[in-house]
Amino acid sequence: MKKKKTKSKYRIRKNELRKFEKENKLTKKEKERLHMWVDAGHSAYDLQWLYQLREEEEFDELLSGLTDAQVNYVYSYCMNWI
Repeated sequence: MKKKKTKSKYRIRKNELRKFEKENKLTKKEKERLHMWVDAGHSAYDLQWLYQLREEEEFDELLSGLTDAQVNYVYSYCMNWI
């Protein structure tokens, strides 16, 4: 009995990535983030990477009007990142 060839998960994800990129117009930053997302083992069609990117961009925009001291305060006391 012959064993049926199956595509590896890696090849399936890479094929999805190529298809997704053809179907959607992406910025350079979006493409970079998408490739990182797929390389980490996720599907290109799982749009969590896009939601995270947009959240980060919105947050950066909110912080852009603050001084360095204010930004450090937000990270240190409000978000416990440092």
